[in-house]
Amino acid sequence: MAGNPFWPWVERIAALTALAGTRGWATQAEIRAALSHPPAPDGLVAEFTAMLAAQGVQVLDGAAPPDLLSLLEARLSEAMRQLVARGQARGYVTVAELNAALPSDEVSSEVIEDHLATLSDLGIDLVEAEDE
Repeated sequence: MAGNPFWPWVERIAALTALAGTRGWATQAEIRAALSHPPAPDGLVAEFTAMLAAQGVQVLDGAAPPDLLSLLEARLSEAMRQLVARGQARGYVTVAELNAALPSDEVSSEVIEDHLATLSDLGIDLVEAEDE
């Protein structure tokens, strides 16, 4: 562990990374708190912030959580852009890919239906699984 610059904070970093990955964001205050005891050396907060950003986690300047609805919409928009690009390249997307892009526990059935209609309008088929 001595080679890992984060070793004194591993448990807090792991917990924050998991939470931030699930919700899609972390605040600078959360990052500073995770690296506060013992105090992190200069540059470590920036390094951890960059690591989170590289994993697709939005790092917010304020201590307050963001407008969750707008974050969800932005995340869904990006997920749908990726899904459409994949579908246009192949002509289809799988049910698993659609479920990953539009998790039913986060998105209403009406939103899913609207996105299915968009995929259909673009000539992208929905298939159960990819052909091997």
